[in-house]
Amino acid sequence: MADGILGLSPKNYGRHSLLPELKISGLIDRTIVSFSNAFLEGTRNFNQTHDLSSYVIFGGMNKSQIVGGEQGLHSMELLKG
Repeated sequence: MADGILGLSPKNYGRHSLLPELKISGLIDRTIVSFSNAFLEGTRNFNQTHDLSSYVIFGGMNKSQIVGGEQGLHSMELLKG
């Protein structure tokens, strides 16, 4: 088990900006990260989905897990502080 903070920003803040550097290096096509968290076996959610696999995708997404596919996604303006 591990605890920590993971900072992921699509904006390039110079050195050590993970997503922009992966894109600049040609390792990913888009500055996006998507996560899927599996359910604990024996829980109600697991019994409905039988999903045992958690994963992270750098540079893309699993469109089958989005209601309405990629067209089901909507952008939101960022707050400027």
